[in-house]
Amino acid sequence: YDFVVKAYESKEEYDKALKLAVESDIVIMGSTSDKYIEERLKQDKLTFRYRARVFSNGIMTIFDKEKMKLLYERHIKYRKNKNLYMLCANAYGANDFYKLGLYKNKIYKWGYFPETKEYNLEQLIKNKEKSKPINIVWVARFIKWKHPEKMIKLAKKLVKDGLEFKITMIGTGVMYEKIKEEIHKNNLENYVELTGAVESDKVRDYMEKANIFILTSGKQEGWGAVLNEAMNSACAVITDINVGAAPFL
Repeated sequence: YDFVVKAYESKEEYDKALKLAVESDIVIMGSTSDKYIEERLKQDKLTFRYRARVFSNGIMTIFDKEKMKLLYERHIKYRKNKNLYMLCANAYGANDFYKLGLYKNKIYKWGYFPETKEYNLEQLIKNKEKSKPINIVWVARFIKWKHPEKMIKLAKKLVKDGLEFKITMIGTGVMYEKIKEEIHKNNLENYVELTGAVESDKVRDYMEKANIFILTSGKQEGWGAVLNEAMNSACAVITDINVGAAPFL
């Protein structure tokens, strides 16, 4: 995009980024280098940081020296700045910062907004109602804290209960082969399909055909933009309450 300043490409672009960061009326700052706003914060100019949550791995984070050092450098050190605010990119961040005594009365909701598609909702739901068997979709990386193994546990239970269903698992990752083995070991090939990597715009095609979307991530899921997309696609959603966007959406 022509409005993106690529500070990593040249000294000229880097200097331009620094100048913008210091002189702009408002700056919204994520997890990039603090060099961009050090001078700005010294001048106590209107600045917004954004973050999902602090204690995604539990309150024991306070005993992690490296993480606490980062918290100090980015947040605690500037706690007296009147014009430094926090945009919490999930439902749990505000409470996490409250526990640390930071950003009192200076926290706002912040979220992720992927493309919203306009549908003939009545027709979309009618198409889903024709789906037989029940179509369940799961989209995530195959990694430990996304809990793909829960979908295998679910499939085994649904088979045991004699229900007709199809689960489609979209994505790839270090647990992919393990999940594939579990499907084979439990004779679930007729019930669970692994698609591997799918282009993001094609993922919506699966959601539009699905009856149910399941998000099995836990606390480490800062927001979970697939939740926005599944709800926009008129899926019934089952999600862990610890997913960052779940209480908001």
